[in-house]
Amino acid sequence: MGSGSGFDHERRVQLADGRVLGYLEAGDPQGYPLLFCHGMPGSRLQGQFFDHCAREWGFRIIAPDRPGIGLSDPRGRRCLLADAQDLVDLAKHLDLDQFGVFGWSSGGPVALAAAYLAPQQISFVASIAGYTHLVEYPQGRRELLRKGWPLPYLEQGSRRLFRWLIKLLMIWARRLPGLYYRQLLRASGDGRELLQHRDLAQLFFRDQLEVIHSRARAVADDLSAQHGDWGFRLGDIRVPVWILQGERDRFVPVSMARHLAETIPAAQLYLFHQYGHLFPLNRHFQRAFLGRAKAWISRGSNSMPSP
Repeated sequence: MGSGSGFDHERRVQLADGRVLGYLEAGDPQGYPLLFCHGMPGSRLQGQFFDHCAREWGFRIIAPDRPGIGLSDPRGRRCLLADAQDLVDLAKHLDLDQFGVFGWSSGGPVALAAAYLAPQQISFVASIAGYTHLVEYPQGRRELLRKGWPLPYLEQGSRRLFRWLIKLLMIWARRLPGLYYRQLLRASGDGRELLQHRDLAQLFFRDQLEVIHSRARAVADDLSAQHGDWGFRLGDIRVPVWILQGERDRFVPVSMARHLAETIPAAQLYLFHQYGHLFPLNRHFQRAFLGRAKAWISRGSNSMPSP
């Protein structure tokens, strides 16, 4: 997967409150706009993963850093709706009347929050291996704990302790980035297979370096915003939503995808038995996903058979 063109299109915009928001553009500059919400750990650089297939299908990928990550200034108070408002404000700055939104992993909740905020502007939303609202699905914390992801469970005890734990994890990652990278791939279950291509592996590593050298407080607050009350209910979303989930995912339980699909009125669930957590990097999946997105925009159909 090439890494040349997207890095030439990193930009910054000043928001109404004076903060700078950094973002990356990839794909077809004249294509239909798709705003991408990165995972955590992750940054705007993840938008570059979709560059090749976005050019094939005529999509313009716009991938902002969330507050305190990469090129973006921190924000004092973090909540999911405020993160989604940054997306809407960026779309306004870019003069986008209609656009799609998709998010991967921790980016899924941000994409859903944007759908709640701006239903008239957003044509569709895709949550790929994304979390559900834990206030509406409280058993999800224990399910994540059983998956080996204890942070949402531990955070209930002490926000201060949670922030210190994130800080220690990031210090470890900065000092031993190679070990951190290997552990991340091992935990994902499908990283070794997907990252065999050198360009893809280098981009993935660069993305991880970007976030581990960001502010620890920003990473902790980003995760807290996802784990807490989102400020709306899933049943209030009135935008077509695709829920895409790998059944071999070691980070996000399939039950969360089912909960999203059962709770969001206009949601469709697609399960992929062959995929783990990193399947958005799979070129075959990208072609199928963006191809169906193109069909939805062109013909007004959100039918999306499994790739």
